[in-house]
Amino acid sequence: MSTNELFLRDVIDIKEDVHAGDFKVELTGGFTETDARVAEYVVTDQLKAAFGKALGIVRAAARGGNSHAAYLHGSFGSGKSHFLAVLHAVLNNVPTARAKPRLQEVIAEHDDWLKGKRFLMVPYHLVGSTDLDSALLGGYVAEVRRLHPDAPVPPVYRADSMLADAERFRRAIGDAAFAELLPVTGSASEVVEDDLDVIDGATTQWTPAELHRAFSAHAGDPLRDRLVSALLTGPMSSYAEGARGDAQAFLPLENGLAVISRHAKSLGYDGIILFLDELILWLQAHMSNREKVNSEVSKLVKLIESGDSARPVPIVSLISRQRDLSQLVGADVVGADVKNLEQQVEYLAGRFDVISLEDRNLPEIIKERILKPKDQLARAALDDAFVTIESSNSQVKDVLLDAHGATHADWSDFRAVYPLSPALLNVLVALSGALQRERTGLKLLQEMLRRRRADIKLGELIPLGDLWDVLSDGTGEAFTDRLKNEAEAAHTFHAKVRAHLLEKYGSEQSEKFIADDRFVKTLLLAALAPDVPALKRLTGGRIAALNHGSIRSRTVAPGSLVVTRLRELQAEFGEIRSDGDQDPVFTLHLSDLDIEPLLDMVADEDRTGARRIWVKDQLWKALGLKDSGAFVCEHEIVWQGTKRTVEFVFENVRDTTQLSADQFHPGVDGRVRFILDYPFDDGQHYPNDDAQRVEMLRSEGLMAPTLIWLPSFFSEQKSAQLGRLIKINYLLERDRLDDYAGYLPSDDRVRVRHQLAAQRDTLTSQLTATLAQLYGIAKVDENSVSAEVSEGKHVLSLLPEYARPQLQGGKSFQDNLQHLAAVSFTLFIPSTPTSPGPETVRLSAWES
Repeated sequence: MSTNELFLRDVIDIKEDVHAGDFKVELTGGFTETDARVAEYVVTDQLKAAFGKALGIVRAAARGGNSHAAYLHGSFGSGKSHFLAVLHAVLNNVPTARAKPRLQEVIAEHDDWLKGKRFLMVPYHLVGSTDLDSALLGGYVAEVRRLHPDAPVPPVYRADSMLADAERFRRAIGDAAFAELLPVTGSASEVVEDDLDVIDGATTQWTPAELHRAFSAHAGDPLRDRLVSALLTGPMSSYAEGARGDAQAFLPLENGLAVISRHAKSLGYDGIILFLDELILWLQAHMSNREKVNSEVSKLVKLIESGDSARPVPIVSLISRQRDLSQLVGADVVGADVKNLEQQVEYLAGRFDVISLEDRNLPEIIKERILKPKDQLARAALDDAFVTIESSNSQVKDVLLDAHGATHADWSDFRAVYPLSPALLNVLVALSGALQRERTGLKLLQEMLRRRRADIKLGELIPLGDLWDVLSDGTGEAFTDRLKNEAEAAHTFHAKVRAHLLEKYGSEQSEKFIADDRFVKTLLLAALAPDVPALKRLTGGRIAALNHGSIRSRTVAPGSLVVTRLRELQAEFGEIRSDGDQDPVFTLHLSDLDIEPLLDMVADEDRTGARRIWVKDQLWKALGLKDSGAFVCEHEIVWQGTKRTVEFVFENVRDTTQLSADQFHPGVDGRVRFILDYPFDDGQHYPNDDAQRVEMLRSEGLMAPTLIWLPSFFSEQKSAQLGRLIKINYLLERDRLDDYAGYLPSDDRVRVRHQLAAQRDTLTSQLTATLAQLYGIAKVDENSVSAEVSEGKHVLSLLPEYARPQLQGGKSFQDNLQHLAAVSFTLFIPSTPTSPGPETVRLSAWES
């Protein structure tokens, strides 16, 4: 079977269903399914180095007994949680991790200190937390209870109120009964000697003397801590449950970290690994409260430096970071606290290591987890199919490779991720920071493949525009608050465009519908991710390349077709803008303001008279005429060195009431008259009716130096655009917009005005260009014309000597006017015996 007869599903496994939890590693419930997480993890060369650095940080902490911290840096969806799950397995000597290819070499370098060690890894999801104290200390208590339900609760709480309640309870029931309620643990003497909770060994019940001393002891006293732990584990356990998230319920962070270090050692651990997820997002959510942000950032220093240095086992903090903490200091933070925050951020940067999970890992991960061939024959078929992409021209290949994007892909990476493109992956990486957590990058790519499972063949490429569908579709909100408003505006705009395209093409299965929809979706992606190199300067050629295969034409370059299609849409939707004429750059200006109700308010202003005035104004401007407001407009030209007057009339040629037979004669002898018809009628008449009127006048013997210039008619689409332009012009004239949009705030009215002005300029430009097609001096676009003039005879003459006037295609209205008038004067006025002037020479060249 040849490659082009194979479907992609024949060579790689494409799931028929994609579920919410696919590719998502959730650590908030602990480190579970360890063997499966390790087995599916792809260890690239860069990730191998990242594991080496992480183990080096833990080794330094374990050997030196000092706490360390590092940022785990990577974009959203780069696999930070998965990395931690595998690191947890390595640190705790899980056999599947020690046997993992590529990890074995890293583990071997650290085996001398790693073997036999136990580390307690505690994951934190900070979004929604009140403060770091309660989040970290309360999270540690919750994780210990999950792993060691019978162990004493660490005394990390501000216990004064609890101890007061317990003291009253003790007095009420007596020492003996009260002691019975407390779990047995080490004796008071053991506590004093080693300052640690005793888990194993001799256990005794509390004595009245010990209870009295413990209740009377000051904060930080080991015996008091032992009592607090016993109360939290026993009769006062509800305090621990209710305190989590209460900023006032816990010890200061530096003291609490010392307590959990001692507690972890008592449980037999050699160190604690704290994984702080979503820290930057959590801080960013509180940026309006500068005092709080300053306070919380200052606490990060205490992860590695503290006045309470009694940490018998080290604490290593790994902080998930999607962007540099220094980016929080900017326009969002103003005032006197800025300098303090900047100093703290700079201080942290010099003391925290950075473990990077780079975006360039993505192609190899995708290759192994999503696009793995079924067998060697399938691998060969994929390689053969990629030749289709390699045979594309260099411009298309450069756009698709997007070598300067986030993944820094080369050609071998492109081959590895086919039928995806590096450009698509780079856009996905850029947008991943704004996606909800359940929409991981791998899951979205899997969903793209699932949607094309039935039809995509080898040799085809997934177009960039298709990424929008999986980003915006689904039952939940795709985007986080960072892009929520823009995404909602984008979704609304896309729905309007799709409705228009469906009306235009008749079916969502139409190739033209699918192609145009992809072009618009590419603009939507660019509006949401404007800084992605692949989405900058979106010319027609670039958009066609990013959606490779969406347009097929042997005669017209794909980029030119994209320009034509988008300009048609631009006339309908003011949000689409373009810059430049020869190779325009397209952009999308999204707005949550709907201008349609305003246009509906002035629908009655779209009258035939207003349309005639607009067409006449554009024609007179193109012909170089000044409108005197009279029925006949006069204009001078130079013919054979003399000035001659040409008359112009703009009227419906077939209408005998508005245009009598006498009007087909020039008003003054020695002049030439032009009668220009307008490119529409009442719906029951067509250009042939105008031509028949001229033929009737000829048959009646009417002869005059008069030329009748007949246009084809606007298509239904262009006619609707003209009506829209008339309404927009009406709103923008004489400050009428303020009257009709008075219900909007002033800032919104300004935005609406800009949107209307942009669409006015676009419609004016496009409809003016359409007039050149309708009047016969430019190539006709089938989408612009409905009823055409018969046999292309746009100019008819009532001068027998000038039986077949010919327009000069490709030349301007003014040039054609000069040409037609000069020929007319030459034929009905005897030549003067003057030497040929410039006009005569030019006329001779035209006629030849």
